[in-house]
Amino acid sequence: MANAKQLCLKYFTLHEKETSTWKCSCSKLLVSKRNSGWTNLLRHINKEHGEQINSLEGQSTLSFSKNETKISKTGNNYFSWINWICTDLRPFHFVEEELTREYSKLEPICTKTLKKYMDRVTKRVEQKISSLLPEKFSIVLDGWTKKSTHFVAVFAVYPVDTELGYESVLLGFSPLLCETNFGAKNHHELLEWTLELYGKNIENNVVALIGDNAEVNKALANLCEKPLIGCASHKFNLAVSHYLKNYEDLLGKINDIMVKLKSLKYRGKLRTKTDKGPMLRNDTRWSSTFQMVERYSELHPFLMDSEFSADRHFIPYMLSPSDFSDALDLLNRLKELNSYTVTLQEPSIDLSDVRCLFDKILAKYPEMATHLAADASIIHCPLFESALMKIQDFCEDSLSEAESNAVLAFKKPESQIENQGSPVDSMAHEIIKRRKIEKKSSHPESKYFKTKFLLPSSNLVERFFSIAGFAFNDYRQRLDPTNLEMQMFLKLNKKLWDAETVSQCCVANNAN
Repeated sequence: MANAKQLCLKYFTLHEKETSTWKCSCSKLLVSKRNSGWTNLLRHINKEHGEQINSLEGQSTLSFSKNETKISKTGNNYFSWINWICTDLRPFHFVEEELTREYSKLEPICTKTLKKYMDRVTKRVEQKISSLLPEKFSIVLDGWTKKSTHFVAVFAVYPVDTELGYESVLLGFSPLLCETNFGAKNHHELLEWTLELYGKNIENNVVALIGDNAEVNKALANLCEKPLIGCASHKFNLAVSHYLKNYEDLLGKINDIMVKLKSLKYRGKLRTKTDKGPMLRNDTRWSSTFQMVERYSELHPFLMDSEFSADRHFIPYMLSPSDFSDALDLLNRLKELNSYTVTLQEPSIDLSDVRCLFDKILAKYPEMATHLAADASIIHCPLFESALMKIQDFCEDSLSEAESNAVLAFKKPESQIENQGSPVDSMAHEIIKRRKIEKKSSHPESKYFKTKFLLPSSNLVERFFSIAGFAFNDYRQRLDPTNLEMQMFLKLNKKLWDAETVSQCCVANNAN
């Protein structure tokens, strides 16, 4: 764009042609990056010479103030297409489909243009994340396999002054750099490469890793020399799955009934009585077992009808009165345990809340201690987690020397500590609700920085994978992983880009 070039030449002179280095009137040396036009120079002018820019005449078509950037018609049109494709997870060729163009009021664009500007917006968002990320943050990561491709999602979570106490951004979602080895070393290389895109590194910026309690994650944490906060939901899933082994015979019988009811003959009979169909359990998630038992209790009255109870082929599958009584008793227990599963997924829950819930569970189900106890062998860094729990519970005065050393990086300088006075001496959701009320009571100023960004679970990645499943469905298996990552990156980080961002990409493109 002519105005951009003229403005840059007003402040800059070419210092070295071979490296595209320019010298500002304030003596600052900047490199005009390839394929970025005048963007780098304009950013410097906007930051260092903002008052002078605002006073320039004849620049009404080019504003540099964040809130005054002109949104062009083309930029708004491209934004609408990108937003539509990313928000609804549409295939890229959707913009070229005949009906889309017939019924949409947007100016038509081609797939090539769509990808081009999605890529430009992605780079802008990466730059914004680089400026947003503080010096210290935690990393939440997990793997996801779809068909023959294994992806790894990496989120950064950092503290902010909001009620929730933290913010998260998606940093990357891609296959491992080497797709023939899925060990900790390859995960480490991917993590290093991802952080490098944002000008960060593991050693100086990452304070902890958060993920499943898998051996590969523990090995990765050891390679990074960082503590691993094991996912509380994963621990609980393992604990309940272990507990349910005591009921395997009963659950096997109920599952056999559900398999039988899925046949055409019995599914047809069942459909004449209820819209509810049979449900099978899944070995991965214990909640599917709860759903299966709950569904059986709903179908049981219909199964007592003569069409089923008098059918000689179905009779062998029927539960005895004793088994049915045990099934109802188990269902009541599973309902209670399911309430804990739901509560563990709440965004506001922290490590101290998790410890409180686990202690309540252990009081009733001591056999789950193998996975839920504070000193369980599954925990990667017990001292680190126990120290964080005490800090979040305002019991930091009870920290042992070893615990204090484990969280030394979070301690405030003495000059930042203020004394605000002395502290004032169901179901899962009610337990946490009462704790939140107690925490709001007056307490002394903590000697440690806020630790809410050290999440107790990797549930945000699990939710992300559920969304990714819609984007990478059976009809889009030829979708390039790079394009999938770009679409998911823009969807998850939607709060970091808008029509103004896309308009800036158009300006940069015209300036080249």
